[in-house]
Amino acid sequence: DPTSVTTLQARFYLLQLYLRSREVDAAIRELRALGELGREWHLHEVIWIHDRLSLQESFYEANFEHVVTGLRELYRRSQKHGLRFGDRYAKVCASQLQRELGVEIDPPILPSEKIATLPWSMVLWQARAVREAAEEGRHADARTDLARLARSGFRDVPRDGVYLATLAELSLAVCALDAKEHASTLFDLLRPYAQHHAMDEFFFSLGSIAYYLGILALLLDERSTALAQLEAALEMNQRLRHRPQIMRSRLALAACLLREPKQPAQRRAIELLRGVHSEARALGLIVSAPS
Repeated sequence: DPTSVTTLQARFYLLQLYLRSREVDAAIRELRALGELGREWHLHEVIWIHDRLSLQESFYEANFEHVVTGLRELYRRSQKHGLRFGDRYAKVCASQLQRELGVEIDPPILPSEKIATLPWSMVLWQARAVREAAEEGRHADARTDLARLARSGFRDVPRDGVYLATLAELSLAVCALDAKEHASTLFDLLRPYAQHHAMDEFFFSLGSIAYYLGILALLLDERSTALAQLEAALEMNQRLRHRPQIMRSRLALAACLLREPKQPAQRRAIELLRGVHSEARALGLIVSAPS
C-alpha cells in the first residue's frame, strides 16, 4: 500500500529530525507512534527499530542492566527475522556498554566469528577502533592508525551523517593518547558545531560537541576555552538527559577547575567530583575524563 509506506517513511524521517535536534519529548512521542504502526502492520523491522531506539533511551538514563538484557533480545530477534544491521548494532552497543561499565560483557552478545564480517572500511568504525585501542592501553596500534586517519589534517574524513561522531571518537583517542599534535586540528574542525551533538549510524547520541571541544582545549592547556566549552557541554547534556555524558562533563569540568589556583574554583571542583563519585557508584559506572 503506497499510502502506508509513505506514512511510515514520514514518521521515520520526522523521528530522525527530532533525534538529531534531541527534542526529547517530541522524539519519544514520535517513537511511540512508529512502534504502534509497526505492530499494527506486523512489520518486524519497524518494531525492532522502535525497540532499539527505546533501548537507547534506557542507555541515556544509565539503566545498563536493562540495556544488556534488551540488547541480547534485540540480537536474537535480528537473527530470527534476518534483519539488516543486527550484527553491527550489537557490536556498537556492546562497545559503548563496555566503555561505561569498564568490563567486557560476559557472555559476549555478538559471536566472535561474526566480528570479522563487520564493515571495518567505514571511517567511523576505524575511528572507534582507534579510540578503543587507546583506552585499552594498546597505544602503539592506536598511534599508527591515528596517524593514518590524520593525514591531510583529517580532511579525508567523509562529511556524511556520522561526521561529528567520527570526529568525537577521534577526539577521545587523541586525549587518551595525549596526542597534542592533533588536538588543535580536531578543535578547529569541531568548533563550527559547538551547539550540536554527535550521533552515530544508529542515531545513538555521543553527547554535546562542546564536551569534545572542552577536553581538546584542556589537553592544550587552554583553560579559559576549556572552561567555557565544558560549562556549555554540561548544560546541553542535561537538556539531552544523557546521564553518562552529564557525569563526564562534570568530571572534565572538575579537572579544569582544579588547575585554577583560586579557592572558589577548587571548592566547586571538589563538589563536582563528590557528586560524580556518588552517582557513578550508585549506578555501577566507570566514568573517566582527561586529568
